[in-house]
Amino acid sequence: MIQSILFASDLGVLSAYSLAYVEQLAKPFNSKITLLHVVPPVDALAAAVVQSRCSDQTKVEVLQASHIVGLLDNIREQTFERLAADDFGLEFTQLLDDIVIVAGPPAKTIIEQAAEREADVIVMGNCSDADPATTALGSVTNKVLQLARIPVFVVPLHFTSPWLSSGAFAPVDNP
Repeated sequence: MIQSILFASDLGVLSAYSLAYVEQLAKPFNSKITLLHVVPPVDALAAAVVQSRCSDQTKVEVLQASHIVGLLDNIREQTFERLAADDFGLEFTQLLDDIVIVAGPPAKTIIEQAAEREADVIVMGNCSDADPATTALGSVTNKVLQLARIPVFVVPLHFTSPWLSSGAFAPVDNP
């Protein structure tokens, strides 16, 4: 029985296609869904550029942990608002337990969040905005498949999906 689903999403336009699969997987079991979006952390190179090229005020704003948390909270709110405003997304939110936006290495963070939330299955797309003709699996999907200790449901994402018109996942401004 599937009681908990971790839906890992890049919140890109193709993610709307995966929503249909997540919902259909959750409905028969009345499963709770956690939508997870992982943003890459500020890496050493970016931090060095900010340190060497930016004003003191910008350094404080960009590198301060509370500022990053505020940005992540903003993305979370935008995501919930977009889902709630869309007819399909509104139905999806009834199964939604939480929206989690965290910074970290994507594949590792997905695995950690699945364990922390005791997910029974991870659902994710095969790649983000890459050309499906040239990319069978994205690097994050590939790594999650290698590391996961629970089933991973991979949804093939294509630009021709009929679900793209739903609008639930319009581009989100990432930090």
